[in-house]
This record gives sequence, structure tokens and C-alpha cells, in this order.
Amino acid sequence: MRERCISCHATVSPEECEPSGQISAEILGLGVTCESCHGEVSGWVDQHYLRSWSTRPNREKTGFRETARLLDRAQTCVRCHVGSRTDDGLIRDVNHDLIAAGHPALRFDMLVYHRNLPKHWDSEKRSEREFSESVLQVRKVGRAVSFAAAAALSSERAADHIERPRSVPWPELADYDCFACHQSLTMASYKLPSSEHFRSPLLISDGLPVWNAWHSISQLDFRDSSVYLKDLSPHRSDPQRFLVAGRKVAQHFSDLATRTAGEPPSPSAALGEIVDLLKDRPPVDWHEAAIAYLQLEAAYEDLSNRSNPIVNIDQSEQTLRELLQLLRFDAHVSPPNASRARSPYKFDAGLFRRKVLGMFNTSPATP
Repeated sequence: MRERCISCHATVSPEECEPSGQISAEILGLGVTCESCHGEVSGWVDQHYLRSWSTRPNREKTGFRETARLLDRAQTCVRCHVGSRTDDGLIRDVNHDLIAAGHPALRFDMLVYHRNLPKHWDSEKRSEREFSESVLQVRKVGRAVSFAAAAALSSERAADHIERPRSVPWPELADYDCFACHQSLTMASYKLPSSEHFRSPLLISDGLPVWNAWHSISQLDFRDSSVYLKDLSPHRSDPQRFLVAGRKVAQHFSDLATRTAGEPPSPSAALGEIVDLLKDRPPVDWHEAAIAYLQLEAAYEDLSNRSNPIVNIDQSEQTLRELLQLLRFDAHVSPPNASRARSPYKFDAGLFRRKVLGMFNTSPATP
């Protein structure tokens, strides 16, 4: 528990996470406190109500972690909800071993998690308007920050494995789509597709899973390059390649997040991206459909907040509810097994595509 759990589930120092460290009942009882997000309290607790606190340079000197801006807040969240092996000197790493033991795989979405967080701030503040004026921007910035964090974590795992091979499992399967490997093998439930038309273009589930698919899809689709797929696949993977690739991807998407945070998003353009994608082909897998749904949902919410929305909001909301039902793991599982559904069993990418295009009275492109 000291080595694997409390760095995220409590507020601790690196020393307390050592195998010989001592953890008080109070630390475990308090769990995640203000300091987990805002930084070690001794540097700022007696200053944060003073007039000088209003300037950012003064706050930074105290060790206070900024959370006012969207970019700052997203970068704070991903330390635990995506992971890091270096931030604050703590190891926060939900790897395949932990997932096999029962920990949920980390599939972070900034907008969902932020809305679930108990509000403990003044929503009328100017800095908070960034979170209410455009949910699409919250989602887009959050995805870029999350991918940067995931790539950095892959790089850190590779670096630790190179330095201390026995300290980090390799390859790290938590970086890949669970369902690329974990598929039903019973004759009753496993059926080959009726034609190659319904298979992933690169047969992803046939042994070449995509690195960081949840974060990369729609941002940097590695399926477009067989070289990337080969170099970043778990088959005979080279940690040195991961170290280099992870750092490059992390820097690129960290910069992209900064630019995105400063640009007003276009809901209409976001909808257009989804339509253009689905006109050409169905989603290659459940991940791509789920990310498309999240983008649709955010774009429509932004449009619905306008005085003269350009779409039929009521009709769109009904279709969005239908799409969400299609994505549910228990969509095709009958009771009593529905409560134990852990995979997108019988997800119909073609039906998902038709429903989305139907929202725009658009037909698939002719093959």
C-alpha cells in the first residue's frame, strides 16, 4: 500500500511511501486533502488571505500549486488520474499489475471529472468563467494535457526500466487497449466478422494494439503509420524507443494544450470533424466511437447555450442518449450478467456511424 496506493489516495511525502516508512492512521483517514492539489500547506497557509497573494509570482514562491486557469487545473488532475513517476518525487502509476488486481484502468476525461468534483470555489470569479463558457474547450484542453501526461509516463517507465530493469515491468500493457488482447474465446460467443469490411483496417485486435489509444485517437492516430505501430507495440518493444517517443509526444501535446487553452473553440468545426471522419468509414473500435461521442456532446452543449443555436437541440439530445446507450458495456448483456459487463460486447460501429450521420442528414461516402 505504501509503494503503490497512498501516493494518489492520500496526501503523503516520498519518505512516507518508502517500504520502511511510517503512515499514521490520521494520514489514511484524511485521504486526499487540500495539499494533494494545492501543494504543501506550510508555505502558503498563513499567506493566502493577504493582499500580496493576488499576484502569481508571490504565490509561486510559497510552493502553492496553481489551479485557477484551465491549463493549471488539468495539469494538476492528471498527476493522479493519468499518472507520473516523477512529480513531487512520488510514483503514481496504475500499471497492468494493479489493473489485474482490480484497479480500474485510467481513462481520464477532464470535463466529467471536473463536474464530479465538489465545488469549493466561487463560480462567479472571472477565472471560473473559463470552465463554464465552453465545455468543448475544457474537453479539448483536457485531452491534450492527458495525452502529454500519458506519453511522459510511458517515457518515465522506460527510463526506470533501463536504469533498474527489475523495478518496472516491461512491456507495460496498461498503455494499450485492454480489448485488443482480452477477447472472448468461447465458441458460443466468439464469431468472426461476416466480411473484412467490418474489421479494423490494420487488424488492430489481431496482435498489434495501439499505444495509448484512449488518448491518441483523434489527436495522433498511430494507426495511420505502420512504423509507429511497430515501434510502439508491446511485441519485442525497445524501452529506449519509448523513452524518446514519449518525450517527443509529451512536449508536442503539452505545447498544443497551451495553444488550445488560448484559442476560442468552434463547436461547428468540432461537429464537422466528426462528420468528415464518419462519412469515410465507421469508427475503428469502441475507443474512437467513445471519443467521437464526447466531442459531439461537448459541441452540442456549447451550441445549446447560444441564443440562436444552429441545430435542433431537442432532437440532438435524444440521439446523444441513444449513442450513449450503444457505448455502454451492458448494452447487449442481459440480466443478471449486465452488472458485471467489463467490455464493449457486440458494440456495433456501423450503427453508431449511421446514427451520428443521421443527425446531420448525411450519408456515408460511396466506397
